Amino acid sequence: MTRDPAQTTPIGSTFLSIASLVLIIIGATGIFDLNLANVGRMLVFGFGVFLLSLSIELRHKISELLDSNLSDRPGMETRYRENRMIISIIMWLIICLSFMLSLLALSSRKFEQFTLMLTCFTVLLGVVLARHFGGAKFPNGSSQAINLEHKAREYQQLKYWLDGDSSTVLSAVQLDLIQRQRDLFELETERITQDPLVFKATLATLEEFLEATVDEPDDFIELLWNKEFKSVHTDWLTGAVEYVKKGRIRQMRELLGRMLTLPALIKLLQAISSPQTVELDWELPRKANLFRNLLKQCERSVKLLQGYGFTSYSPDERVGMLFSNNPQYDEFVLFLAYNSSRWDQYEFSPWWLLRSRLLIDLAAPLEKQSDSTYQNSPLIRHISSAVEDFEEWCFCVSEHLSDKTSINYDSAIFDTTQQILQLRTMTFDQDLILISWWAYQRLS
Repeated sequence: MTRDPAQTTPIGSTFLSIASLVLIIIGATGIFDLNLANVGRMLVFGFGVFLLSLSIELRHKISELLDSNLSDRPGMETRYRENRMIISIIMWLIICLSFMLSLLALSSRKFEQFTLMLTCFTVLLGVVLARHFGGAKFPNGSSQAINLEHKAREYQQLKYWLDGDSSTVLSAVQLDLIQRQRDLFELETERITQDPLVFKATLATLEEFLEATVDEPDDFIELLWNKEFKSVHTDWLTGAVEYVKKGRIRQMRELLGRMLTLPALIKLLQAISSPQTVELDWELPRKANLFRNLLKQCERSVKLLQGYGFTSYSPDERVGMLFSNNPQYDEFVLFLAYNSSRWDQYEFSPWWLLRSRLLIDLAAPLEKQSDSTYQNSPLIRHISSAVEDFEEWCFCVSEHLSDKTSINYDSAIFDTTQQILQLRTMTFDQDLILISWWAYQRLS
């Protein structure tokens, strides 16, 4: 059996280190100079540095920290093999450059520069050779088969977990891999939303796809995570996709896709509904339609992912009801989002927007405008307060609908919401949305 250099025995490693230190001392003191005077002692010194560098890299693999740190950067996790190769190529180029510079310094009899370049050359040469012979190896042959079998078992365990098998518990490593991929998708969404041209192009693509697949909502998630975010797939996700393809496991694909893209969906919603972010040169109906579709996707993701521990939102009984196809309601909720986000204390959350959209459907003011009950409602007297300070009103509505246990806020508008609460209509949330609707009608 061939011994892996990385598994060098402590005695062998110690001997190599001692030998390198002896050569460095001999070269530095000039005890042995190969009969080449200054050049000879420097060569002996350089060979000692080479052995020391080789010994340290074989034992501790210090250079692989660079591989690891680079692969932890967003988008780099998918190209570990390529990253490692590029780092090695760069090192070889520096080695060649330092070697040529050392020869140039030697020809000019600049011995200090020659020593510096020679040291750089020998250190990097030792590191690169140690990386090649003792660094991380990519599996091949029987070891590759074992690795693939291990990964298949991990993906099978993930499938059982997503299927709801109560006896299956994911390892901490698997959970970390899932969270890391979610983070990468979220970071990619931030990158997209911060670039006006890319953001508009991405939203146009999503809008077009949503219109074409109105009866197949899960295909939208497929487009999002497997096409728009393809560049930031980790090796783990690539393997999971291959596993799903082989088994044609559509349910696993859907659940996995929604689990990974939920934070990205929320980021997209925030970008569309916050005027502080990139402004779209779209008409309001077009924005509202995309906003409504993204809101529906969030609602569906949350409903499917209940119990998996990757969302802190607990939907109430209204989640799951179908949105009415009413563009005016979509524009109204988007208008609430715009105005509330202009308030300094506002913290974005998609869930109060989802509740607003569901509540306006339940209230159905467009269908009941002629109803005298609504015309004589005790809520009518509060509309003027909402109109006068609509941004603050929307902020207060967002605070109440976010189910915050304590609202650290005191103003005339907040006092108005407390007066509405004291009416004890048993429909406080819906009352707030109705007043918001009537105020919106006056403002628009």
